[in-house]
Formats: sequence, C-alpha cells, structure tokens
Amino acid sequence: PTIPAATLPKSDPLRFPTEPRPDGAGVALVINPASGDGTGARIIDEVRKALPHAEIIELGDDDDIEEVLRETAARTDVLAVGGGDGTVACAAGIAVDAGVPLAVFPGGTFNHFAKDIGCESVAQTVKAITEGSAAYVDLVCLNEERMVINTASIGAYP
Repeated sequence: PTIPAATLPKSDPLRFPTEPRPDGAGVALVINPASGDGTGARIIDEVRKALPHAEIIELGDDDDIEEVLRETAARTDVLAVGGGDGTVACAAGIAVDAGVPLAVFPGGTFNHFAKDIGCESVAQTVKAITEGSAAYVDLVCLNEERMVINTASIGAYP
C-alpha cells in the first residue's frame, strides 16, 4: 500500500535567527553572469533591485571561483553564491572555513540543495537574508578536502 503524501513526516530544515539585512549590507554575492543560459545575469539583476547594498562579484572566464570565494568569504559578513549544487558545495566548504553564513541563489540545473533549505528562488533567498533566517545543514568532508552537502551524484540521484 502507498502512504498518502499528507501523512509523510515533514523534513523542513532546522532554522536559526541571524542578523536581518533588509538592504543587503554585509552580503557579497559571487556569481558568473554567463552561467545557466542567462540565469546568472537574471539573478544579478534581481539581487541588485532587492538588495541594493549587497556587493556583487561577477566572475569572468579566467577567474578561479575557489580563489574568489575564499577572498570574498574572508572579508564579508555573509557569503552568497549563485550556481548549482557543485558550485554551492564548493562555497559551503569555504563558508565553513571562514566562519560565515552562506546564502544560496539557485542557478543550476536541479538545485537540490537550494530546494532542501527552502531557497529555490531568488525571492526566497532574498527573504531569508532580509528577515535574518538561516538553516542548519549537515556537511560531509570526503578525503579531508572535498565538501559534500546533501547530494552526491553516482550516475543517478539517490
């Protein structure tokens, strides 16, 4: 027998309060404007309108995203990233190392992690930033160097 969806347990993320940032001050977004067939540029436009004091670091083809994320995390209050699950996993490890919260703007194909934390749109991420709401997440470190968030691809999404 199948279990009706309404009776399944909820798995909403455990949230904790953070400093509200109504205009985005103290937030730095690292994003490639050319990513996702225009998704990156759209995210930038929406963030500029909604969080006018957020710093936006636009990546170019020659930029090393890991280096840019590390430099940004070292000098900001909130590290924000636009991209898919792989980019977000990279940024998550860097945010943990720097001791700053990570804001996720979904810009990938599936965006599993962003959906799991309740930020599957720019508007939802902006709301979390402006209201000061963050989610705890579990992280796994593989081989002492590779950070994995909530998904790992092994040819299929388990």
